[in-house]
Amino acid sequence: FKLAKATALKADGTEGDLPLLIGTDESKNVINVYYIKDILGYEVHYFYDNQEDSLKTESFHAKIGDEISTYTDKCIEGYKLDKVKALNEEGAEAELPLVIKVDGDKNIINVYYVKDEFKYEVHYFYETSKVGDEVVYEEDAEKAELNNKALFGSEITTYEDKAVLGFKFAKAKALNAEGVEANLPLVIKADETKNIINVYYEKDMCQVTVEYVDNLTGTTISTPTYMSGQNGYGYEVERAEFPGYRLDEEHLPTNETGTYKTEEQIVTYKYIELKPYELVVRVTAGEDEVEEAKIAVRFGDTF
Repeated sequence: FKLAKATALKADGTEGDLPLLIGTDESKNVINVYYIKDILGYEVHYFYDNQEDSLKTESFHAKIGDEISTYTDKCIEGYKLDKVKALNEEGAEAELPLVIKVDGDKNIINVYYVKDEFKYEVHYFYETSKVGDEVVYEEDAEKAELNNKALFGSEITTYEDKAVLGFKFAKAKALNAEGVEANLPLVIKADETKNIINVYYEKDMCQVTVEYVDNLTGTTISTPTYMSGQNGYGYEVERAEFPGYRLDEEHLPTNETGTYKTEEQIVTYKYIELKPYELVVRVTAGEDEVEEAKIAVRFGDTF
């Protein structure tokens, strides 16, 4: 408290200024001294993840005994209010209100903020086709993860691998602060529309085996060849020629053109062996043989 004023009773019993004039009526020989509550300062301090930002501290004034329950909300992006405490007579944190005390060091309100949680999503895309060198992807919406949560500012680098048969991992991208795809990690933002990881899978490489066999015995006449391409894309086998054989065009494989698949694919060409034969040519005159000749030929030769 501090001195407000001092008065003295006058002869008529009303208050007036000092000095007091002593009279015979002792009931009026009175001085009244008045004190009012002093004006003292108090402060509001702000903490973020338990680290004080002293630049945000605010100072105010109030009277002794006043109860203070209000403060300026200084929440920043990505944070939420955790608690508000006031120092008590012992200087320990307690619940509001702050009661203004003579000891100004205990006239403090502490406001605490912590990082808030925000949702982030993971979306999965699979190659469908190519336009020139550009791969076209389509999202499988059923595989999307829409309710993951993490603290503001967290860096997310992991996600569930959802590769399917015939596909392999291509790339994973995260939206940045501008909403543009960039490399991981995903940094959790207050704007949940930008908390997105996109995972891309491209078609895996598949193989077609081309076999060359004898049409009668089924034995291999040449080492198999192999063709490789991405799952889902087309292939066409080029027919081969081998000395001593000709392609059996009446029994061509039905899959010499097709689409690469994850399961085993074998294209089998059958060949007819051109075996050597001896052709006997006889020249006769009537019933008499004039000349005989033997000629080496192969199946399919024409004369």
